[in-house]
Amino acid sequence: MQTVVQLIFALIVALLTAHAAGGSTSTLTIALLAVIGVIDAMIYGFYLAQRRGLFGRAMRLASGIAAKFSAKRDWSSLVTRAEAVDAAVHDLYRERSRVAASFGLSFVGWVVGTGEVWLALSLLGHPVGWTEALLLESLGQAIRGAAFAIPGSLGVQEGGYLLLAKMVGLPPETALALSLVKRARELLLGVPGIVYLHLVEKGWQRRRLARVPDID
Repeated sequence: MQTVVQLIFALIVALLTAHAAGGSTSTLTIALLAVIGVIDAMIYGFYLAQRRGLFGRAMRLASGIAAKFSAKRDWSSLVTRAEAVDAAVHDLYRERSRVAASFGLSFVGWVVGTGEVWLALSLLGHPVGWTEALLLESLGQAIRGAAFAIPGSLGVQEGGYLLLAKMVGLPPETALALSLVKRARELLLGVPGIVYLHLVEKGWQRRRLARVPDID
């Protein structure tokens, strides 16, 4: 659902870019629409594979290949767990209200992020329109997503905003300030969550140890 929302925002950016260009369809817009179409097909294919027992089939295939090289290991438990994952996925798709809520919350998150960019730049003295804010948010998130292997996308987000600044006419120092504003928001919301998780974990450990009988 998050990927679908990202594609919708990418489509909005493509349409707004074409509109800003006077309605003409540029090569970049055509390429973006082509990529969106390909990813849409891949998402639908992944959905169909999930509905047809993706994980169970994959594990049975892996166990069959592994059995040709080593017959000593029993893969039946892993196959059973994979089939349980398939059953859980099927149950999740039946709860359409929760799937729709996931989509809705992701969409709201993108809208809030766009508003955050618009408000931050207004307070920094370099106001931009909603289209430019949407462009910065969507492409900025795409850059962060591409750098998923880097914890917190440290350095990547800052460099990305510096590259995107020229597209909307922002000076480099303003783009860097925008990135720092987003970092401050992440710390403001993330640190309390980490502290709460730590406290909950400590409480769970104490309860677990309290249930363990003493051994003389």
